[in-house]
Amino acid sequence: MNKKPLIFLDEIKSTKQHNKTVCYVSEKEKIEEQINQIFQGNEPLYMKKVLIETKTNTFETRIYEKREKELITLDRKIIPIDTIKKIERIS
Repeated sequence: MNKKPLIFLDEIKSTKQHNKTVCYVSEKEKIEEQINQIFQGNEPLYMKKVLIETKTNTFETRIYEKREKELITLDRKIIPIDTIKKIERIS
């Protein structure tokens, strides 16, 4: 039998995992999702009280309408969606 040369193989010291699933959700997408959840349901929108925290103010109000880039409240305040840091439904 012919002897073949040995091939140098480095010992594997640790396992590598390159097949992990990674998902990043931007803050804007998160806010949009929260707004959409508030708009869902059978209860009229003006009955839903929300707490909206923006970069400069905090509002405890009810939403009247959603436009493409802003929310309009029952007390006639226009809140740009891109300034919202946090929004949540209260009772």
